[in-house]
Amino acid sequence: MDRRGVESWNAALQNFQCSEFDSCVAHFQAIEGPPSCVLYNLAVVFQLLERFEEAIQKLTEAIERDPYFAIALFRRAYIFFLQEQYQNAIEDFEGCSRAFRSAKRIDYSQHGIGSLPVTLVLCDVTFNTGISYFLNGNQILGFKLLRRAQSEADAGSRSAINEVLNCLQQSTKNFDPQLISLPETNSLFKPLRRFSSASRDFLGSQRVIASRSCEKISGLSSHENSRKTELCRNTSLPAFGAALQIPSPPGVPPPRRPLDQ
Repeated sequence: MDRRGVESWNAALQNFQCSEFDSCVAHFQAIEGPPSCVLYNLAVVFQLLERFEEAIQKLTEAIERDPYFAIALFRRAYIFFLQEQYQNAIEDFEGCSRAFRSAKRIDYSQHGIGSLPVTLVLCDVTFNTGISYFLNGNQILGFKLLRRAQSEADAGSRSAINEVLNCLQQSTKNFDPQLISLPETNSLFKPLRRFSSASRDFLGSQRVIASRSCEKISGLSSHENSRKTELCRNTSLPAFGAALQIPSPPGVPPPRRPLDQ
């Protein structure tokens, strides 16, 4: 991403903090060739504005660029669930579970060139999948997935899952289960530190570490300076290194100089 893109990203984040959502969207949309994490950010803003179709579109674009972008699948499934499109929600939650592969958690503190302080947990995805199956009419599979989530959850989450299971087992009438959602704070990807400074010189520039003029060396006559200049121009690095005087350790005689041929 170029400097202009980073500037627009940072400006969009500032707009979001000030609840200037239209300006936030404009700055995100000004980024050319946005990475998946920027498309995800746009979807978060559109969801907040209840522009759900646009949110789904941006999440779909992000997933097309990164098919294992689990948090984008999770958010799209959540939006489908809110719209009571339970079959679409099930498909996305199951795709999200597959994106974990063999992991139990996914840390998004570094994703591509973006950073999000969120850890996605597999048992939360399993729980949401079970609720979606239950409301879609498949109560047997829904209960099975909820019990699996119960067995995989930590102590804090297990109590909430137990409460849902108890309510479902007692009566399924007038029961409105809630999905586990993503945190509302720190919900946008930020550029990683090495990209966050808009004034950063990404290509780097040459710097002079030290310099010395061969033609102006104090203590030498004009003739000697001329000779020294010629030597500096014509001497290669190995020859310069061979001319260095390295002191010998104590008790070791200095090396003999080779005889001139």
